[in-house]
Amino acid sequence: MSEIQKNVYVLEMAEYDENNGGERCVWVKIDLETQIHYKCDYFNMHLTPDELKDCLVTAGFTDFEFYKKREIREFDPLNDSGFSVVCRKG
Repeated sequence: MSEIQKNVYVLEMAEYDENNGGERCVWVKIDLETQIHYKCDYFNMHLTPDELKDCLVTAGFTDFEFYKKREIREFDPLNDSGFSVVCRKG
């Protein structure tokens, strides 16, 4: 996906990495007025709540809460499996 908005060009790309079970993503943002470039590389791995809990405990987190992701649209139980987590290292 790419777009130009208010003199800023943004390019986003994502590709599934079968070997690591997630998406390798990159976005590049260029301010067309100042020619300043920003780049971000990141990896999205989709985990179940139980897998994520194990990772949080391994990383030393003891206080965490899972919340159902809510979107502004009709609820679809087959497609609404997202969640967010708030955690604190104590």
